[in-house]
Amino acid sequence: MQINSIVKVSKNYKFPVSDQDVVEAEKKIGIRFPPVFRKFILEWWGYNVELVDENIRRYGILFPHAKPGRGFVVPQFTPSFGAMVETVGDSCLPKNCLCFEHHAYQGELFVDLSTDHIWFFETDIDGQEMDEYYRDFLSYEDACDAFDPKNGIVPTYFTKIADNIFDMLDEKRFVIIPDDVPG
Repeated sequence: MQINSIVKVSKNYKFPVSDQDVVEAEKKIGIRFPPVFRKFILEWWGYNVELVDENIRRYGILFPHAKPGRGFVVPQFTPSFGAMVETVGDSCLPKNCLCFEHHAYQGELFVDLSTDHIWFFETDIDGQEMDEYYRDFLSYEDACDAFDPKNGIVPTYFTKIADNIFDMLDEKRFVIIPDDVPG
């Protein structure tokens, strides 16, 4: 039997979201959600990612460009939409961005609400990697303040994962991660 994908991505129907919920969230955050992310919130409410084969040790989405530190990200599940909105401002993220999955000691997956693009913000970088590669900004806050992909300013803490949430969740993008890829 050939497995076409190593994961199964499914909708999370635990916390229904209405148009009014989205409008209220947009007012609270101060920006209108981009079309694809809005569709995701209204139709999916969230996602769960499950391995098809439990013998797979490491899996995820490889970063498009190799760099020291982390070489991939492992989307697993989203919190409720309400929790996403309630945590706006709790973490250091660029302006007009919404975290939809936090990875303790690794970083955050977020949507840039001005473009619909999905990014990973790496926050677990050891001192040597910081000195050798992440010289462009001395702090996460400076990196967040400077983040402006529309004008080509993307500090090295950030890695673009996908053009939108559905592109990120395409099961064909998930791969078995070789042991030599940092993560």
